[in-house]
Amino acid sequence: MFNKNEGKNSVMKKADKMNNSIIWLICILFLLGFSGCGSKNVDVTSGTGTDTTQTTSTQGANMTTEDEYITGGHIDNTDPNAPKHIESTEITEFDSDFYAERRWNKEEISHFIFQIKKDESGVLTAYEKETGISCPADEYLLEDLQDIIEARDLVSYNGWYEKTNGIPPEFGPFFFKATYESGEVLEFTMEGPAEWRDDVYDVFAEWFSENGIDDLYPEKPDANVTRINFKYVDEEMAVNIHETEVLKEDAIDGETHLLELDYEDKKNPELSEELFIKIPDGYFKRITEIINGSDIVRDHYFGLLDSDVTDAYNFLDVYFEYDDDTRVSVETHDKSQIERERFVIDQMLSYHESIFGKRLTADNEDDMTPIPCMSVFVGDTFFGVEMEYNPSREAFVEKLGGGISIDLHDEEGSVKVGELPWELPRDDEEMTARPGEIILCGENSIAICYEEYSGSFTKIGKFTNFNEEDIKKIQDSFGGDETVTVNFIVEWTE
Repeated sequence: MFNKNEGKNSVMKKADKMNNSIIWLICILFLLGFSGCGSKNVDVTSGTGTDTTQTTSTQGANMTTEDEYITGGHIDNTDPNAPKHIESTEITEFDSDFYAERRWNKEEISHFIFQIKKDESGVLTAYEKETGISCPADEYLLEDLQDIIEARDLVSYNGWYEKTNGIPPEFGPFFFKATYESGEVLEFTMEGPAEWRDDVYDVFAEWFSENGIDDLYPEKPDANVTRINFKYVDEEMAVNIHETEVLKEDAIDGETHLLELDYEDKKNPELSEELFIKIPDGYFKRITEIINGSDIVRDHYFGLLDSDVTDAYNFLDVYFEYDDDTRVSVETHDKSQIERERFVIDQMLSYHESIFGKRLTADNEDDMTPIPCMSVFVGDTFFGVEMEYNPSREAFVEKLGGGISIDLHDEEGSVKVGELPWELPRDDEEMTARPGEIILCGENSIAICYEEYSGSFTKIGKFTNFNEEDIKKIQDSFGGDETVTVNFIVEWTE
């Protein structure tokens, strides 16, 4: 998982390791200069200048004879006659063995052995040998690998076989082999910079993940977000969400530490505005769910959000802190990288639309979808509602129309429950609801919690803009044995 010691610092450790390895490699090359071992073929056992070791490149990067392992010994078995053009594009088998210092799995291991071959039953299967995972391969995986070969012009390396014994693993050797339906073979063992390694890892990791196997990815963070700054800019709008301190005369219910939304509509400037609200209870819990439910932390650590692209019309800047002191800062103008984090962007915009009651999309004829804002009244007492984003909530709002009045009776001294006039889709889970949460339970019932309540149910929303002191307001409105009449109201933004 990513935390103070294993998250942010794991990247620093890997960077320090990389720097130390570079210094170590320089020392080796310095020694090679004095020992007469350059890039020429050498007999590492006799020093005669002739390579007497008969290593076969088809055995992979790690297949060497015992005599080869002399630190600094350089072996070059490159085949100059290997074809630099392969007619076929249909891969039938694949094999690779490499170290990728900017990628690591759940065990923080950066050595990977990816293979695609038929299993004992004759089924073409993809493997990663270090983790022991496997899954029947499909044409999409093979096509993605061929795309890497073409994009990186890997056929130009065909026949290479170079290795220097004793160098750090991030410098090689790296083995790659693709066998084609035509019988053609692309195979090489190389050292030095090799960007294709990250490409191969990314293709296999994503493919395995899509097939329900996440072992190649690091653990996602399990800490809680305690601070967030979010900026998003596209051709139509600019959104800036952050905490702020205001003067006492601008306080809301005496609270000067507020949440601020700065919204700019580039097409209709008159719709631009600044909004302030009290930080809702459970705000950072929801932010944590959004961040930890995405890949933004992993993408940041893997360097997938690093770019020199400058684009004034597209910008994403996300900064957040965890309660274990881990800090992550993502800043990019690269449109493709921004789209990579579309889940975070959409979830952040949707969530803040609900709590600010502001549609965070530019006003245009093609996008006039209104945003539902729900509120609950018990007599004259008002509660704003932050709605969940699930099919149950969507169906509830659709059935609700403008509003409905429901009598809720007390159950278990913790919730008020009432029958709905229509059925809603459910996705029940065993969990504990807190005061102010609205849930679907029983066969066709809606409930509002005024104490903690454990059971199997589906959440559809919770009261917003209240803190622990305001729980008394909920308990005063819903507590006790008597039945209460609750009005659910939905209004839509224009």
